[in-house]
Amino acid sequence: MISLVETTTRYPGQLCLPLVDTLSPSGVPDRAQLEAFLGEAHAAVERGPTYWHCRRGINRSGLALAAYLHLYGRQSITAAVARLRRLRSPVVLQNETFVAALDAWYRGPDEAPIERVDMEAVARALGVAVVPRHLRQPLPMPDGEGSVDPIELRLDDRA
Repeated sequence: MISLVETTTRYPGQLCLPLVDTLSPSGVPDRAQLEAFLGEAHAAVERGPTYWHCRRGINRSGLALAAYLHLYGRQSITAAVARLRRLRSPVVLQNETFVAALDAWYRGPDEAPIERVDMEAVARALGVAVVPRHLRQPLPMPDGEGSVDPIELRLDDRA
């Protein structure tokens, strides 16, 4: 289990890098810290399928998985984000601050920038007349065990 949220419950073999889903640049992890964590996660992936999660499976796990797929899956960062959006949801990495960090750290000189999520277009495609305010920006997440959202990202890197 690879967790991107702070939790008081720990399981044997669980890796945890608590991140906050915020638009503040202070919410972006240090690149070296993230890459060290992803090195540990890669060792877990080498042992078998892994379960990566945050609260909603959209931004924090998206940040970590996109970086992981780029570093260990030999994918461009743009392709890694597109893959996650195709497999999980078109709104993966709607957090502009996280997208800007991934672009700055990993985008190659000849690579197009990561496509930004157009929430209005997503809403139209879903037949929703107005985009709810809470979908226009990352959701503030309460602390505590009772706040766990049942929607989590599952990815078997071997697939």
